[in-house]
Amino acid sequence: MLWSVRHAVGNLVSALWIATAIVWVALAFGNKRTIARRGLTGLIPVAAVAVIVLTPTSLRRSGLLHQLWASSTILWVIALLLVASGSAFAIWARLTIGRNWSSTVTLKQDHELVRRGPYSIVRHPIYTGLLSMSVGTMVLTGLVESVGVVAVGIFYVVIKVRDEERLMSETFPAQYPEYQRTVKSIIPFIL
Repeated sequence: MLWSVRHAVGNLVSALWIATAIVWVALAFGNKRTIARRGLTGLIPVAAVAVIVLTPTSLRRSGLLHQLWASSTILWVIALLLVASGSAFAIWARLTIGRNWSSTVTLKQDHELVRRGPYSIVRHPIYTGLLSMSVGTMVLTGLVESVGVVAVGIFYVVIKVRDEERLMSETFPAQYPEYQRTVKSIIPFIL
């Protein structure tokens, strides 16, 4: 019985990752023309997380992947809530930023400083959502590898946020410093 609940939660988590990816691909077309590009590509953390999400259950059961903590129903619920809320937040942010979005640190033609919707809660809500999804997946799997994926994701986000903050400060020198003072970067009211 418990295994079937765990399996169902795992399937829901995988479906949420896939749905989020489908939204990303669907919305990738029709973005504004790029004027300047900086920094890393957006594929590194997505690929790392995909490895964990799509790791076959039979491989996990085989003992080839090291489990860090025992599974429990409460952890499965927490994991599902983190992934579902993270997915919803990231998609909301992606829809809100619209044609200004890019997987790399990019200045678009007629670039806007978006401060509405999730961007009024945190300055980088897509990262907030994706990190929430990653942490939820880590909680669900409890694998050493998933902790590594979250660590890589955090490292990547720190670098990318630094580059984005610099570009936005240069592009919007009057508005962006005030935005930085009033809205936290990744975690509402904290960071």
